[in-house]
Amino acid sequence: MQTDVLDVQARESLIDMLYCADQATLALTDNQKLKIQQAKSLLKDWDFKLTKESTAASIFTAWEFAIAYYLHETKIPSPKLRISLTFS
Repeated sequence: MQTDVLDVQARESLIDMLYCADQATLALTDNQKLKIQQAKSLLKDWDFKLTKESTAASIFTAWEFAIAYYLHETKIPSPKLRISLTFS
């Protein structure tokens, strides 16, 4: 069992995710922008460890899941293919 909690992929993709968050804020309400800024602040100080105490880790994994879900549902045209990828 792996005991290392460091997420190397997160370290490499976080900069791009933060950039995308900046671009998305152009279409958000002030309250939504504030929430994004709070999330970004936590992520900028994150040590990239996926521990249960880490709020930043939770935010990152939620964003990562949302992006994967969006791509899965919008970029794979065949429902049969989507199902086969989901359950393989």
